[in-house]
Amino acid sequence: AMLVTNRGKLLLAESRLLEYAQKIGQSTDTNKDNNTYTMTAMDTEIPSSVLPLKKSYQQGKGDTEEKLFIHSALVIRNEKKSKGDAEDTTTSSSTPLVLLHGYMNGALYFYKNLAGLAGYFTTVHSLDMLGCGLSSGPDFRMLKDRSVQTTESFFVESLEAWRSQNNIEKMVLAGHSMGGYMAIAYSEKYPNRVEKLVLLSPAGIQELNEDKYKSFLSSMSWTRRGVLKVVQSIYDYGVTPGALFRSVSETRGRSWVESYVSGRLSHGIKDTQEQQAVADYLYCSSNLPGIGEHALSRILSSTTIAHTPMIHRIPNLKVPTVAFLYGDSDWMDIEGGIDVQRKCEEKKRQNSSSSTITPTPSVEVYQIKDAGHLLMLENSEEFNNGVILACGGGNEISASSPSLPRKIDPSMWKSNPNQWERRRKKEDNEEDKKTLSSSTASQ
Repeated sequence: AMLVTNRGKLLLAESRLLEYAQKIGQSTDTNKDNNTYTMTAMDTEIPSSVLPLKKSYQQGKGDTEEKLFIHSALVIRNEKKSKGDAEDTTTSSSTPLVLLHGYMNGALYFYKNLAGLAGYFTTVHSLDMLGCGLSSGPDFRMLKDRSVQTTESFFVESLEAWRSQNNIEKMVLAGHSMGGYMAIAYSEKYPNRVEKLVLLSPAGIQELNEDKYKSFLSSMSWTRRGVLKVVQSIYDYGVTPGALFRSVSETRGRSWVESYVSGRLSHGIKDTQEQQAVADYLYCSSNLPGIGEHALSRILSSTTIAHTPMIHRIPNLKVPTVAFLYGDSDWMDIEGGIDVQRKCEEKKRQNSSSSTITPTPSVEVYQIKDAGHLLMLENSEEFNNGVILACGGGNEISASSPSLPRKIDPSMWKSNPNQWERRRKKEDNEEDKKTLSSSTASQ
Protein backbone atom coordinates (compact mmCIF):
# COMPACT_ATOMS: atom_id res chain seq x y z
CA ALA A 1 0.00 0.00 0.00
CA MET A 2 2.85 2.38 0.83
CA LEU A 3 4.53 1.62 -2.51
CA VAL A 4 1.30 2.35 -4.39
CA THR A 5 0.90 5.61 -2.48
CA ASN A 6 4.47 6.70 -3.20
CA ARG A 7 4.14 5.82 -6.89
CA GLY A 8 0.96 7.86 -7.01
CA LYS A 9 2.78 10.83 -5.50
CA LEU A 10 5.56 10.49 -8.07
CA LEU A 11 3.02 10.31 -10.92
CA LEU A 12 1.45 13.54 -9.67
CA ALA A 13 4.85 15.22 -9.34
CA GLU A 14 5.76 14.08 -12.85
CA SER A 15 2.52 15.46 -14.31
CA ARG A 16 3.26 18.87 -12.78
CA LEU A 17 6.70 18.97 -14.39
CA LEU A 18 5.21 17.91 -17.72
CA GLU A 19 2.89 20.93 -17.43
CA TYR A 20 5.94 23.15 -16.90
CA ALA A 21 7.61 21.50 -19.91
CA GLN A 22 4.53 22.39 -21.99
CA LYS A 23 4.69 26.01 -20.78
CA ILE A 24 8.36 26.20 -21.70
CA GLY A 25 7.46 24.86 -25.16
CA GLN A 26 4.87 27.60 -25.57
CA SER A 27 7.26 30.34 -24.44
CA THR A 28 8.42 32.71 -27.20
CA ASP A 29 11.97 32.54 -25.82
CA THR A 30 12.12 28.77 -26.39
CA ASN A 31 9.70 28.47 -29.29
CA LYS A 32 10.85 31.07 -31.81
CA ASP A 33 9.45 29.00 -34.72
CA ASN A 34 5.92 28.74 -33.24
CA ASN A 35 6.12 24.96 -33.08
CA THR A 36 3.59 22.91 -31.16
CA TYR A 37 4.46 19.82 -29.19
CA THR A 38 2.70 16.69 -28.01
CA MET A 39 4.00 15.56 -24.63
CA THR A 40 2.87 12.30 -23.07
CA ALA A 41 3.98 9.81 -20.44
CA MET A 42 3.97 6.21 -21.61
CA ASP A 43 4.92 2.69 -20.57
CA THR A 44 6.65 0.19 -22.87
CA GLU A 45 6.38 -3.50 -22.01
CA ILE A 46 9.56 -5.56 -22.20
CA PRO A 47 10.15 -9.28 -21.46
CA SER A 48 12.06 -10.27 -18.32
CA SER A 49 13.87 -12.95 -20.34
CA VAL A 50 16.26 -10.31 -21.71
CA LEU A 51 17.74 -9.77 -18.23
CA PRO A 52 20.73 -11.71 -16.85
CA LEU A 53 18.72 -13.45 -14.09
CA LYS A 54 19.54 -16.51 -12.03
CA LYS A 55 18.44 -19.78 -13.62
CA SER A 56 16.58 -20.72 -10.43
CA TYR A 57 14.50 -17.54 -10.71
CA GLN A 58 13.72 -18.13 -14.39
CA GLN A 59 12.80 -21.80 -13.75
CA GLY A 60 10.59 -20.80 -10.82
CA LYS A 61 8.45 -18.75 -13.19
CA GLY A 62 7.76 -21.81 -15.36
CA ASP A 63 6.12 -20.99 -18.68
CA THR A 64 4.80 -17.67 -17.38
CA GLU A 65 7.21 -14.91 -18.27
CA GLU A 66 7.14 -11.86 -16.07
CA LYS A 67 6.28 -8.71 -18.00
CA LEU A 68 8.17 -5.56 -17.12
CA PHE A 69 7.76 -2.03 -18.39
CA ILE A 70 9.93 1.03 -18.91
CA HIS A 71 8.29 4.39 -18.23
CA SER A 72 9.17 7.40 -20.36
CA ALA A 73 8.19 10.89 -21.42
CA LEU A 74 7.64 11.21 -25.17
CA VAL A 75 7.79 14.59 -26.91
CA ILE A 76 6.91 15.00 -30.57
CA ARG A 77 7.18 18.26 -32.48
CA ASN A 78 4.08 18.68 -34.59
CA GLU A 79 4.78 19.72 -38.17
CA LYS A 80 3.04 22.83 -39.47
CA LYS A 81 0.39 21.61 -41.87
CA SER A 82 -2.42 24.10 -41.46
CA LYS A 83 -3.12 26.36 -44.40
CA GLY A 84 -2.45 29.48 -42.40
CA ASP A 85 0.77 28.22 -40.90
CA ALA A 86 4.13 29.24 -42.27
CA GLU A 87 6.13 26.55 -43.97
CA ASP A 88 8.32 24.65 -41.52
CA THR A 89 11.84 25.41 -42.72
CA THR A 90 13.57 24.13 -39.58
CA THR A 91 16.61 22.01 -40.32
CA SER A 92 16.19 19.11 -37.94
CA SER A 93 17.22 15.58 -37.18
CA SER A 94 14.80 12.81 -38.03
CA THR A 95 16.74 10.51 -35.71
CA PRO A 96 15.06 10.40 -32.29
CA LEU A 97 16.92 11.58 -29.21
CA VAL A 98 16.87 9.21 -26.22
CA LEU A 99 17.78 10.64 -22.80
CA LEU A 100 19.00 8.55 -19.85
CA HIS A 101 19.02 10.06 -16.36
CA GLY A 102 21.62 9.76 -13.62
CA TYR A 103 21.70 8.06 -10.23
CA MET A 104 18.57 8.59 -8.09
CA ASN A 105 17.20 10.80 -10.90
CA GLY A 106 14.35 10.31 -13.36
CA ALA A 107 13.04 11.13 -16.82
CA LEU A 108 11.67 14.54 -15.84
CA TYR A 109 15.04 15.85 -14.70
CA PHE A 110 15.08 16.93 -18.37
CA TYR A 111 11.72 18.76 -18.19
CA LYS A 112 13.35 22.14 -19.00
CA ASN A 113 15.00 20.67 -22.09
CA LEU A 114 12.27 18.60 -23.73
CA ALA A 115 10.69 21.30 -25.92
CA GLY A 116 13.98 22.99 -26.81
CA LEU A 117 15.53 19.69 -27.91
CA ALA A 118 12.36 18.60 -29.74
CA GLY A 119 12.67 21.78 -31.78
CA TYR A 120 15.65 20.13 -33.44
CA PHE A 121 15.21 16.38 -33.01
CA THR A 122 11.42 16.34 -33.64
CA THR A 123 11.10 13.29 -31.35
CA VAL A 124 12.56 13.04 -27.85
CA HIS A 125 12.24 10.13 -25.43
CA SER A 126 13.29 10.63 -21.80
CA LEU A 127 13.36 7.33 -19.90
CA ASP A 128 13.06 6.12 -16.35
CA MET A 129 15.65 3.37 -16.65
CA LEU A 130 14.61 -0.09 -15.50
CA GLY A 131 14.60 -0.23 -11.70
CA CYS A 132 14.26 3.55 -11.43
CA GLY A 133 11.40 6.02 -11.08
CA LEU A 134 8.09 4.74 -12.47
CA SER A 135 9.63 1.85 -14.41
CA SER A 136 9.37 -1.73 -13.13
CA GLY A 137 11.62 -2.68 -10.26
CA PRO A 138 12.69 -6.32 -10.61
CA ASP A 139 14.56 -7.69 -7.61
CA PHE A 140 18.24 -6.88 -8.11
CA ARG A 141 19.15 -9.89 -5.96
CA MET A 142 17.86 -12.08 -8.80
CA LEU A 143 20.75 -11.11 -11.08
CA LYS A 144 22.98 -14.11 -11.77
CA ASP A 145 26.02 -12.50 -10.13
CA ARG A 146 27.41 -9.17 -8.86
CA SER A 147 29.87 -8.59 -11.70
CA VAL A 148 30.25 -5.33 -13.60
CA GLN A 149 29.30 -7.11 -16.83
CA THR A 150 26.05 -8.50 -15.41
CA THR A 151 25.11 -5.18 -13.82
CA GLU A 152 25.68 -3.34 -17.10
CA SER A 153 23.71 -6.02 -18.94
CA PHE A 154 20.65 -5.35 -16.73
CA PHE A 155 20.42 -1.79 -18.10
CA VAL A 156 21.81 -2.42 -21.58
CA GLU A 157 19.49 -5.31 -22.47
CA SER A 158 16.42 -3.61 -21.03
CA LEU A 159 17.21 -0.49 -23.09
CA GLU A 160 17.66 -2.61 -26.20
CA ALA A 161 14.31 -4.33 -25.57
CA TRP A 162 12.68 -0.90 -25.15
CA ARG A 163 14.23 0.29 -28.44
CA SER A 164 13.03 -2.79 -30.28
CA GLN A 165 9.49 -2.48 -28.89
CA ASN A 166 9.33 1.14 -30.04
CA ASN A 167 10.63 0.29 -33.55
CA ILE A 168 13.51 2.74 -33.34
CA GLU A 169 16.04 1.81 -36.00
CA LYS A 170 18.72 4.23 -34.82
CA MET A 171 18.94 6.88 -32.10
CA VAL A 172 21.02 9.69 -30.75
CA LEU A 173 21.74 8.39 -27.26
CA ALA A 174 22.45 10.90 -24.48
CA GLY A 175 23.11 9.96 -20.86
CA HIS A 176 23.69 12.02 -17.74
CA SER A 177 26.10 10.88 -15.01
CA MET A 178 25.40 7.16 -14.39
CA GLY A 179 23.11 7.25 -17.42
CA GLY A 180 26.15 8.35 -19.42
CA TYR A 181 28.07 5.32 -18.20
CA MET A 182 25.24 3.01 -19.27
CA ALA A 183 24.93 4.80 -22.62
CA ILE A 184 28.58 3.93 -23.29
CA ALA A 185 28.00 0.30 -22.30
CA TYR A 186 24.97 0.16 -24.64
CA SER A 187 26.94 1.71 -27.51
CA GLU A 188 29.65 -0.88 -26.96
CA LYS A 189 27.15 -3.74 -27.36
CA TYR A 190 24.84 -2.21 -30.00
CA PRO A 191 26.87 0.36 -31.99
CA ASN A 192 24.69 -0.05 -35.08
CA ARG A 193 21.75 1.39 -33.12
CA VAL A 194 23.55 4.59 -32.10
CA GLU A 195 24.01 7.43 -34.57
CA LYS A 196 25.71 9.72 -32.05
CA LEU A 197 26.62 9.34 -28.39
CA VAL A 198 26.29 12.39 -26.12
CA LEU A 199 27.73 12.12 -22.61
CA LEU A 200 26.41 14.65 -20.10
CA SER A 201 28.83 14.95 -17.20
CA PRO A 202 29.23 11.15 -17.33
CA ALA A 203 30.33 8.96 -14.43
CA GLY A 204 33.08 6.39 -14.57
CA ILE A 205 35.40 7.90 -17.17
CA GLN A 206 38.75 8.34 -15.44
CA GLU A 207 41.17 6.15 -13.57
CA LEU A 208 42.13 7.18 -10.05
CA ASN A 209 44.70 9.99 -10.11
CA GLU A 210 46.42 9.85 -6.74
CA ASP A 211 47.72 13.44 -6.93
CA LYS A 212 44.28 14.86 -7.78
CA TYR A 213 42.61 12.80 -5.08
CA LYS A 214 45.11 14.06 -2.50
CA SER A 215 44.48 17.61 -3.70
CA PHE A 216 40.74 17.01 -3.31
CA LEU A 217 41.20 15.75 0.25
CA SER A 218 43.58 18.55 1.23
CA SER A 219 41.03 21.15 0.08
CA MET A 220 38.56 19.85 2.69
CA SER A 221 38.38 20.69 6.39
CA TRP A 222 39.15 17.95 8.89
CA THR A 223 35.44 17.72 9.65
CA ARG A 224 34.47 17.23 6.02
CA ARG A 225 37.26 14.74 5.55
CA GLY A 226 35.98 12.76 8.52
CA VAL A 227 32.44 12.78 7.16
CA LEU A 228 33.71 11.60 3.76
CA LYS A 229 35.57 8.72 5.38
CA VAL A 230 32.42 7.62 7.22
CA VAL A 231 30.33 7.89 4.05
CA GLN A 232 32.89 5.84 2.08
CA SER A 233 32.92 3.16 4.79
CA ILE A 234 29.12 2.94 4.73
CA TYR A 235 29.17 2.77 0.94
CA ASP A 236 31.76 -0.02 0.95
CA TYR A 237 29.54 -1.90 3.40
CA GLY A 238 26.76 -1.85 0.81
CA VAL A 239 24.49 0.92 2.07
CA THR A 240 23.31 3.18 -0.76
CA PRO A 241 22.85 6.96 -0.53
CA GLY A 242 19.18 6.33 -1.36
CA ALA A 243 18.78 4.01 1.62
CA LEU A 244 20.24 6.66 3.91
CA PHE A 245 17.88 9.26 2.46
CA ARG A 246 14.85 7.05 3.04
CA SER A 247 15.89 6.37 6.62
CA VAL A 248 15.10 9.94 7.71
CA SER A 249 11.64 11.37 8.31
CA GLU A 250 9.63 12.83 5.44
CA THR A 251 9.86 16.27 7.03
CA ARG A 252 13.65 16.17 7.13
CA GLY A 253 13.97 14.55 3.70
CA ARG A 254 11.77 17.18 2.07
CA SER A 255 13.66 19.93 3.88
CA TRP A 256 16.97 18.66 2.49
CA VAL A 257 15.62 18.51 -1.06
CA GLU A 258 13.89 21.90 -0.89
CA SER A 259 17.06 23.53 0.46
CA TYR A 260 19.08 21.96 -2.33
CA VAL A 261 16.69 23.17 -5.05
CA SER A 262 16.29 26.70 -3.64
CA GLY A 263 20.05 26.97 -3.14
CA ARG A 264 21.96 25.11 -5.83
CA LEU A 265 19.34 25.18 -8.60
CA SER A 266 17.86 28.65 -8.06
CA HIS A 267 20.03 30.18 -10.81
CA GLY A 268 18.32 28.01 -13.42
CA ILE A 269 14.90 27.75 -11.74
CA LYS A 270 13.81 31.15 -10.47
CA ASP A 271 10.05 30.72 -9.98
CA THR A 272 9.34 29.53 -6.41
CA GLN A 273 6.34 27.41 -7.41
CA GLU A 274 8.42 25.72 -10.09
CA GLN A 275 11.16 25.13 -7.52
CA GLN A 276 8.59 23.41 -5.31
CA ALA A 277 7.41 21.24 -8.22
CA VAL A 278 11.01 20.19 -8.88
CA ALA A 279 11.61 19.51 -5.18
CA ASP A 280 8.48 17.34 -5.03
CA TYR A 281 9.66 15.31 -8.02
CA LEU A 282 13.17 14.91 -6.62
CA TYR A 283 11.85 13.84 -3.23
CA CYS A 284 9.25 11.41 -4.61
CA SER A 285 11.82 9.86 -7.00
CA SER A 286 14.31 9.32 -4.18
CA ASN A 287 11.68 8.02 -1.77
CA LEU A 288 10.70 4.98 -3.83
CA PRO A 289 12.37 1.68 -2.82
CA GLY A 290 15.83 1.41 -4.33
CA ILE A 291 16.21 -1.13 -7.13
CA GLY A 292 18.44 0.33 -9.83
CA GLU A 293 20.42 2.24 -7.23
CA HIS A 294 21.96 -1.04 -6.04
CA ALA A 295 23.98 -1.00 -9.26
CA LEU A 296 26.06 1.91 -7.96
CA SER A 297 28.59 0.00 -5.84
CA ARG A 298 28.92 -2.67 -8.53
CA ILE A 299 29.95 -0.01 -11.05
CA LEU A 300 31.80 2.62 -8.98
CA SER A 301 34.14 2.41 -6.00
CA SER A 302 33.68 4.68 -2.97
CA THR A 303 36.09 7.14 -4.63
CA THR A 304 33.55 7.39 -7.55
CA ILE A 305 36.10 5.71 -9.87
CA ALA A 306 34.63 2.98 -12.08
CA HIS A 307 35.78 -0.60 -11.61
CA THR A 308 36.28 -0.64 -15.41
CA PRO A 309 37.03 2.99 -16.35
CA MET A 310 35.48 4.11 -19.61
CA ILE A 311 38.59 6.00 -20.68
CA HIS A 312 39.88 2.68 -22.04
CA ARG A 313 36.58 1.59 -23.60
CA ILE A 314 35.39 4.69 -25.49
CA PRO A 315 38.35 4.74 -27.97
CA ASN A 316 37.28 1.27 -29.12
CA LEU A 317 33.63 2.15 -29.73
CA LYS A 318 32.28 1.66 -33.25
CA VAL A 319 30.04 4.72 -32.88
CA PRO A 320 31.19 7.50 -35.27
CA THR A 321 30.93 10.50 -32.92
CA VAL A 322 31.04 11.03 -29.17
CA ALA A 323 30.47 14.38 -27.44
CA PHE A 324 31.01 15.33 -23.80
CA LEU A 325 29.20 18.17 -22.01
CA TYR A 326 30.27 19.43 -18.57
CA GLY A 327 29.32 22.36 -16.37
CA ASP A 328 32.01 24.95 -15.65
CA SER A 329 31.64 24.23 -11.90
CA ASP A 330 30.96 20.51 -12.35
CA TRP A 331 32.28 18.19 -9.69
CA MET A 332 32.63 15.60 -12.45
CA ASP A 333 36.07 16.35 -13.91
CA ILE A 334 36.03 17.67 -17.49
CA GLU A 335 39.57 16.33 -17.92
CA GLY A 336 38.03 12.88 -18.21
CA GLY A 337 36.42 13.90 -21.49
CA ILE A 338 39.55 15.73 -22.64
CA ASP A 339 41.74 12.69 -21.90
CA VAL A 340 39.37 10.49 -23.94
CA GLN A 341 39.56 12.98 -26.81
CA ARG A 342 43.36 12.89 -26.72
CA LYS A 343 43.39 9.09 -26.66
CA CYS A 344 41.08 8.90 -29.66
CA GLU A 345 43.14 11.44 -31.62
CA GLU A 346 46.30 9.49 -30.84
CA LYS A 347 44.65 6.26 -31.97
CA LYS A 348 43.60 7.91 -35.24
CA ARG A 349 47.19 9.06 -35.82
CA GLN A 350 48.38 5.49 -35.28
CA ASN A 351 45.70 4.26 -37.70
CA SER A 352 46.95 6.61 -40.41
CA SER A 353 50.39 5.02 -40.32
CA SER A 354 49.18 1.44 -39.96
CA SER A 355 47.93 -1.08 -42.50
CA THR A 356 45.31 -2.21 -39.96
CA ILE A 357 42.67 0.41 -39.22
CA THR A 358 40.45 0.00 -36.17
CA PRO A 359 37.27 2.09 -35.73
CA THR A 360 37.80 5.16 -33.56
CA PRO A 361 35.13 7.73 -32.73
CA SER A 362 35.58 11.46 -33.29
CA VAL A 363 35.30 13.23 -29.93
CA GLU A 364 34.30 16.76 -28.97
CA VAL A 365 34.15 18.32 -25.51
CA TYR A 366 31.93 21.25 -24.54
CA GLN A 367 31.67 23.27 -21.34
CA ILE A 368 28.44 24.92 -20.15
CA LYS A 369 28.86 28.13 -18.17
CA ASP A 370 27.07 28.85 -14.89
CA ALA A 371 26.36 25.16 -14.39
CA GLY A 372 27.43 22.30 -12.19
CA HIS A 373 26.68 18.58 -12.41
CA LEU A 374 22.94 19.13 -13.06
CA LEU A 375 23.79 21.26 -16.08
CA MET A 376 20.45 20.55 -17.82
CA LEU A 377 18.62 22.31 -14.98
CA GLU A 378 21.18 24.97 -14.07
CA ASN A 379 21.60 26.41 -17.59
CA SER A 380 18.97 24.73 -19.75
CA GLU A 381 19.30 27.01 -22.80
CA GLU A 382 23.05 26.56 -23.17
CA PHE A 383 22.67 22.87 -22.39
CA ASN A 384 20.16 22.50 -25.25
CA ASN A 385 22.46 24.42 -27.59
CA GLY A 386 25.34 22.18 -26.56
CA VAL A 387 23.45 18.99 -27.36
CA ILE A 388 22.26 20.40 -30.71
CA LEU A 389 25.78 21.58 -31.62
CA ALA A 390 27.21 18.19 -30.69
CA CYS A 391 24.72 16.56 -33.07
CA GLY A 392 25.48 18.76 -36.06
CA GLY A 393 22.76 21.36 -35.60
CA GLY A 394 25.03 24.40 -35.48
CA ASN A 395 23.05 26.14 -38.24
CA GLU A 396 20.04 26.20 -35.93
CA ILE A 397 21.85 28.31 -33.34
CA SER A 398 22.64 31.97 -33.86
CA ALA A 399 26.35 32.77 -33.66
CA SER A 400 25.41 35.83 -31.60
CA SER A 401 23.52 33.78 -29.03
CA PRO A 402 24.72 34.52 -25.49
CA SER A 403 24.13 30.87 -24.64
CA LEU A 404 26.79 29.12 -26.69
CA PRO A 405 28.85 26.49 -24.89
CA ARG A 406 32.60 26.66 -24.97
CA LYS A 407 34.18 24.08 -27.25
CA ILE A 408 37.36 22.75 -25.66
CA ASP A 409 40.60 22.50 -27.66
CA PRO A 410 42.57 19.68 -25.98
CA SER A 411 45.88 21.11 -27.22
CA MET A 412 45.17 24.38 -25.37
CA TRP A 413 43.76 22.87 -22.18
CA LYS A 414 45.89 23.08 -19.06
CA SER A 415 45.17 21.02 -16.00
CA ASN A 416 44.24 23.05 -12.92
CA PRO A 417 45.74 21.40 -9.82
CA ASN A 418 43.63 23.67 -7.57
CA GLN A 419 40.30 22.80 -9.20
CA TRP A 420 38.93 21.06 -6.12
CA GLU A 421 39.73 24.04 -3.90
CA ARG A 422 38.13 26.40 -6.45
CA ARG A 423 34.96 24.34 -6.58
CA ARG A 424 34.75 24.02 -2.79
CA LYS A 425 35.16 27.78 -2.33
CA LYS A 426 32.42 28.43 -4.88
CA GLU A 427 30.08 26.06 -3.03
CA ASP A 428 30.94 27.70 0.30
CA ASN A 429 30.23 31.15 -1.16
CA GLU A 430 26.84 29.94 -2.41
CA GLU A 431 26.02 28.58 1.04
CA ASP A 432 27.11 31.86 2.68
CA LYS A 433 24.88 33.88 0.31
CA LYS A 434 21.96 31.60 1.06
CA THR A 435 22.48 31.90 4.83
CA LEU A 436 22.76 35.70 4.61
CA SER A 437 19.61 35.90 2.48
CA SER A 438 17.68 33.73 4.96
CA SER A 439 18.80 35.76 7.96
CA THR A 440 17.95 39.04 6.22
CA ALA A 441 14.49 37.78 5.32
CA SER A 442 13.78 36.75 8.91
CA GLN A 443 14.66 40.18 10.32
